[in-house]
Amino acid sequence: MKFNRFIPAILAIMSFAAISCQEEEQDLGLPDLTLARAEVEFPKESSEDTISFTATRAWTVSSDAEWIAVDPDHGMPSDKPCVVSVTVLDNSSYDREAKLNVSIGFTTIPVTIRQSGKGSVDQLVIYRNDFDRQEVSANSYLDKSDDWRNEAGSGMENVKYYSSGITARNNSKSNGSYSDYEGSGGNNLFFGADPTFAILDLTTNGARVFEFSFGTEKYDNNDKTALFDPAEFLFYVSIDGNKWASVPYTYAGTEAGRWNVAKGTFSVPENTATMHVMFKTAKASCYRIDDFKLVILEEGTADEPDFANGTAIAVTANITGKPGSGGGDTPALEDVIYTWNFKADKQGSFTLNEVNVPAGLSAVWTYDSKYGMKATSYYNSANNAAESWLISPVIDLSNETKACLEFQHAGNYFEDITADVHVMASKDNGVNWTELAIPEYPSDWTFVSSGKISLADYLGGTLKIAFKYTSNATKSGTWEIQSMSVLRQEGSTGGNGGQGGGDESDGKDETPTGTSIVIADLGTALTWSETTDDTHGKGYTATDAQNGLVVSYFKATSSTAPVAPADAFIKVYKNSILRISFTDGKPVKGVIITTSSATYTKNMTVGTLTIKADGPNKTIHWSGSKNVFEAIATEQVRIQKLEVFY
Repeated sequence: MKFNRFIPAILAIMSFAAISCQEEEQDLGLPDLTLARAEVEFPKESSEDTISFTATRAWTVSSDAEWIAVDPDHGMPSDKPCVVSVTVLDNSSYDREAKLNVSIGFTTIPVTIRQSGKGSVDQLVIYRNDFDRQEVSANSYLDKSDDWRNEAGSGMENVKYYSSGITARNNSKSNGSYSDYEGSGGNNLFFGADPTFAILDLTTNGARVFEFSFGTEKYDNNDKTALFDPAEFLFYVSIDGNKWASVPYTYAGTEAGRWNVAKGTFSVPENTATMHVMFKTAKASCYRIDDFKLVILEEGTADEPDFANGTAIAVTANITGKPGSGGGDTPALEDVIYTWNFKADKQGSFTLNEVNVPAGLSAVWTYDSKYGMKATSYYNSANNAAESWLISPVIDLSNETKACLEFQHAGNYFEDITADVHVMASKDNGVNWTELAIPEYPSDWTFVSSGKISLADYLGGTLKIAFKYTSNATKSGTWEIQSMSVLRQEGSTGGNGGQGGGDESDGKDETPTGTSIVIADLGTALTWSETTDDTHGKGYTATDAQNGLVVSYFKATSSTAPVAPADAFIKVYKNSILRISFTDGKPVKGVIITTSSATYTKNMTVGTLTIKADGPNKTIHWSGSKNVFEAIATEQVRIQKLEVFY
């Protein structure tokens, strides 16, 4: 009996010894932590996934996000993959994102955890404006110039303005030496004589509770010690456009003549669809504002102003419509698939792939509060070779029927900007990339629109966009990206060197002009190899490496299998496809096909367009703009010479 009494204790000791042996740290060499993937995406429902990694030291996994749980959250080194279960709670709110930190002491690698919700968190932003569409050249009244109209937000589809005594100015900047907050700089609004500025017809998106904020400064030439006074500089809200209720706010500053942030909250009655906000002061030529933002508060409450007894202030919109020249019209809300303002919202969820960073620099792409994201490898008064990618999060185009990319950029000090800056696109989460042609390049520090770049090849799936900066030891330019948008609009592909481009459409049956590449005796001038296309089946392809030109032809719906060239020409049988593209992604702007004889000069189709054969001259012509040119033969075409325009 006494022996039996000791059996549980002995078993416990043996079990403890076994566990201790299993958890004994192994000698696996130098400290190393390698993750299998850096991003995990979840649906809005509570769900589970795993991350795996190898660690040569004891490891921990942690997160500050309460909606994420991990199991286990620590472990010992192993020469086998460590697998950690990641569980997320139901998300009834907007899309959200957090970081898991996988650590082995001094080395920590973040894993991005994203969970879908009821839409982008950007939808919480009803309205924002840093007033920096384009820096004003002189003090300008708001109805005389739209350089201040850099608005964005989910509630601004029908936005209008009333302005009296307000000018846009580029002095006394909100990010200068007299600022105590991280202002945007550029332009700000100056309240002159009898000043009023109202933002009208903002959509509430069904929300009731809101927070507003703005940067502001008071500088009184008559009393330079006068402090900012919220009771003197008033913020109003109206739900009918007639009676305006004053809303209190707090101001963070304590010194005269300096910029700082003001914040406040308010609520509106249930079922309020539209609201209006206003800034007004009786103190002339003292106050400025910048970086106004109005957002939905998902949590918490706020007092409802006394709208019924509000002050009657007569305002009628005197600034309507969309901005005009200077940076492209602001797209209607329903046209926006994805947008990001680097200047206002910094790097955000964009990631960096620093392929080659010069010694002494921590990164090539950095955030600049004046300009947005900026890339340069000029360091320590020297040019340096570099390559760095600024990569967007995943953009969903699965339900889109048309899409284009547009971004605002500036740059200088390039030897050839068209060779050093590139826009890349990926449909497989960054595994493979294709270059997109940029229609418009900047020539100096003035921000210009890239033009609308077609994303037709990426519809029906997901997309990542990357801004790729390169330089060499001879010349290191600077490239700045202020904002980017993916829009529900048709786009043009543009061309290299800022030549611009035509529509990504079927093109025209006419003779192209411009810069071209000529390949005579096509069947023998290039080296052909057999290939298979996922859509069009067996075919043959060849590349002119010197010019980066790729020519292919495939069986498609033809009843005859393609054959390799045996003469100076290639045979594109009836219903077979001829494909032409460039390895660097620049668009094909035109094609002149010369055949071996009039007998084999037949019409071809590009989409719904028929390009007609010119039998006597043995030619077929096409003009347009396509990233990938594809033409179907209506009868057998024997192509001996190609002239490809770009």
